[in-house]
Amino acid sequence: MNEHSSSETRPAFSVSAESRVKLPLALLAGLLGACAAATAGWATLRSDVAKHSLEISALQADARNARELLVRIDENVKALKEFRK
Repeated sequence: MNEHSSSETRPAFSVSAESRVKLPLALLAGLLGACAAATAGWATLRSDVAKHSLEISALQADARNARELLVRIDENVKALKEFRK
């Protein structure tokens, strides 16, 4: 018979007590990493939304001011035309 008994050799696919702990820890670490990346992405997105909301508000205010100026210019042009008559 062989010098090595079959109890000394382990098949390549066997799961040892050590590998049973490493696998859940690796999955947990991967899940934690995915959550951290998602949270960082969400925080960045919220920051961008807040910044763009402020920019949109400023542009809307500029548009209102421009419309008011155009109305005043139009009124002044009409007044000048009436004055020249």
